[in-house]
Amino acid sequence: MCKIAKCCDVPAKIAQAEALVQGGCAVQQFLYNNQVSTDKTITYVSITLNIDPFDPKSLDWLKSVRAEVKKMNSAPGAMDTYYVGMGAADILDASGAALSRFPMLVVVTNTVVLAFLAYNFGSLVLPLRSISSIGITLCIIYGLAVLVFQDGWLGFLHAPQVQAWGGISWLIPLMVFSIITGLSLDYDIFLLVTHPLKRSMLLMP
Repeated sequence: MCKIAKCCDVPAKIAQAEALVQGGCAVQQFLYNNQVSTDKTITYVSITLNIDPFDPKSLDWLKSVRAEVKKMNSAPGAMDTYYVGMGAADILDASGAALSRFPMLVVVTNTVVLAFLAYNFGSLVLPLRSISSIGITLCIIYGLAVLVFQDGWLGFLHAPQVQAWGGISWLIPLMVFSIITGLSLDYDIFLLVTHPLKRSMLLMP
């Protein structure tokens, strides 16, 4: 007599296959609900790279992708419109918009400082000296920031606070300009006001 071995449980395998199919359908339905708009006109696709999204090479790649997308949107007979956004793309847009307006910020700030000091002190030399001293201070701070955090001049200290990161965040120059301008102008006005006062007190009989 020969015995037939029971190789598998057919009903269990069928149930397992049905569960896999249902799970796959649930995943597809979840992706569809989260990546397709309710009016079925917009599809959202997420791309995850295995590199730092804020690395200069990644940003160059993002710019090249946007250039290709622009060509696709402007191609003759194009039926769909493509956009690149979210994540690093939004940061790139924000940094580009902010840095493009940075020269205007510098001009407006210096104009206001010049007009304010000239009006209150009745002199044109004092405002120009203040703006020059603030500019020299900013140049020193920006230069030291590049030397320390970009070129690693203090790397021999092996301190994490002064280690080189290969670059500086786009937001730092904008914030530093406003902070240093405010502090320098504050102390400059303080010295301009207190020095004549103390001098007059010393000359009093």
